[in-house]
Amino acid sequence: MLIKNSTPQVYSSNFISFRGNKQIPDILGSLPQDIFINTSKVNQYKIDKTIKELTPIINNQIVENLFVIDKNGEIIPNLIKKGDFDFVGLSKKETKFIEKKGDCTMLHNHPEEITLSVTDIKNLFDYNLHQITAITPGGGCYTLKRNSLNENISSDKNIYNYLSQMRDDESMETSKLREMEYSSRAQKLKILNNWRKDKIEKFALDNNLTYEHKEGKYISVAKTLPFTISDMYAIYDPYD
Repeated sequence: MLIKNSTPQVYSSNFISFRGNKQIPDILGSLPQDIFINTSKVNQYKIDKTIKELTPIINNQIVENLFVIDKNGEIIPNLIKKGDFDFVGLSKKETKFIEKKGDCTMLHNHPEEITLSVTDIKNLFDYNLHQITAITPGGGCYTLKRNSLNENISSDKNIYNYLSQMRDDESMETSKLREMEYSSRAQKLKILNNWRKDKIEKFALDNNLTYEHKEGKYISVAKTLPFTISDMYAIYDPYD
């Protein structure tokens, strides 16, 4: 996105969190707790509750849907968007509004089991977000959030250089996946997902971010897309 069965249990002890320089288990939504970012109070409990309520509405959609949630956990009505398989567009006016409002959360769905993309991560900084979350039809949930605000973080060249390198490296990974003629789409997605998760975990540890991931089943609601053919990745650049 420009930014990009049963109801999945989004708030589960299966989440793995990476905070600061250590890995810790996490159970989301267990206690009402406020987090302070950019001198403004962020109601994490209400944000998590809103995400839980929205998950069954969009997790099985065949296109990406976007909700923008403010720091109090309220949905911003004029920023509910429906996009394409791997894209949700926002106007410059809308992104400026989000950036100025500050500490918003972007919730969207990925129609297949894949974690956050480079574009998703970049949006966290470009739009002055508190959190970005992607949910999947297989019950997966992937979240990256800021633990504190560095006033210069949006212009930190190291961050953008890392993300640019990650995008280039992913192109090489997808090229390798094209050559795996006898692997299913689900097998290729799992390889790509694990590769991305490793990269994001390192990025989170290096930049005082929290990365939470709960892997779901490798299923797809995008029935019109090829699922097992060898050149699956030759058709489009996935998920960004």
